[in-house]
Amino acid sequence: VFELDVESGMLRAVSLGEGATYNAPVGYMPGEQAVLLVSDYQEGVRRLFLRDLRTGEIRKPLPDLDAFDLDTRAALSEARTLLCVVANRDGYGEPRLVELPTFATVEFPLEERGVVSGVRFDGDRLVFSLSNARIPSLAFAWTVGDDAIEPLVQAESDLDLSSFVLPELVTYPTFDGREIPAFMTLPTDATPGTPLPFVIIFHGGPEGQHRPTFDRWTQYLVANGFGVLEPNVRGSTGYGREFHTLDNGAKRWDSVRDGAAAARWLVDQGFAEAGRIGAYGGSYGGFMSVAVILEAPDLFGCAVDIVGIVNFETFLERTGAYRRALREAEYGSLDDREMLRGISPIHRVDEIQVPMMIAHGLNDPRVPVYEAMQLAVGLQARGLDPELVYFPDEGHGFAKLANRIVFYERAARFLRTHLAE
Repeated sequence: VFELDVESGMLRAVSLGEGATYNAPVGYMPGEQAVLLVSDYQEGVRRLFLRDLRTGEIRKPLPDLDAFDLDTRAALSEARTLLCVVANRDGYGEPRLVELPTFATVEFPLEERGVVSGVRFDGDRLVFSLSNARIPSLAFAWTVGDDAIEPLVQAESDLDLSSFVLPELVTYPTFDGREIPAFMTLPTDATPGTPLPFVIIFHGGPEGQHRPTFDRWTQYLVANGFGVLEPNVRGSTGYGREFHTLDNGAKRWDSVRDGAAAARWLVDQGFAEAGRIGAYGGSYGGFMSVAVILEAPDLFGCAVDIVGIVNFETFLERTGAYRRALREAEYGSLDDREMLRGISPIHRVDEIQVPMMIAHGLNDPRVPVYEAMQLAVGLQARGLDPELVYFPDEGHGFAKLANRIVFYERAARFLRTHLAE
């Protein structure tokens, strides 16, 4: 991060030092003698820092938030008297509003818990988006000091969104003693001690994070009697740089072990039965859905792979050239093909025993459809009959409503057939 003197054209570095992989300027403090930045400068956690431009002194003005990544965008009022940051607290996006220059907390009458994003000041109003299982990412405004928050738009739907189920934040132990965070959503009529058919949904990325936002697919599954678990296995963002890099390169299968541990925990806790758990995911989550049925074949009853990677060699060879270096930094270099083969499920396709659904867009520039075709051919060569869903007019994911309806209808039928009937 640099400061530009617009009169002289001189640049001055205001970053915090070596070791940071992320620096985002927020703005000047009153008087313009200090600057606020969000950075992972210390311990790989994205925190708010204040740097004095005269002395170079660096301090953390909100030390009580040290344990949590701050979301990337903070808001500074035009008069520089108010600052709003959003802390990623185990997936929940929780705003903190403070006065400047004291950093004294201003009470914020937000009753709903979920994910706050897009914070901005509009004069004396704070404008933001809020999403949770019952709120589909709507815009709100709060005039600082008022007792109530004003919705700027209303959701137009015949659905009773109040009937949607809020997830519960849980953790479960994995192979190396770490606790893996996850969101669990159960049907309203679930009975303790009575196992349910369960779907474990793996997010993409792998740098993504499951967060408690509005999700129509989760709510559909829950309304139809399924339990849903959404784990944030190692490699997820939102928990600091160390956790984010625990799956890099040859450590790839450690994240798979985290995914398998989720299924074991469901069985051990009485939420599900072995063989009635489905693995489901898109992109990197598609890789996870294939990999976990290899890691724990006794626990899973089926898997759904959506635009997923199964062969890291062919993926890196065929993905868009503009992103190859970025993906090699995560998965490993094509110069180390032996390692890539070792983490690629395609080389263990003869071990897959459960029914699979494979869905892909034929025009996918990120994870080319060759990934899906390899897996399908490998299963068919063994006499298995995977359910295949190819869309000639889609890419990395399914954008067109008609295609999404086809996909979700088939996915729902597939999961019912193999887990609930």
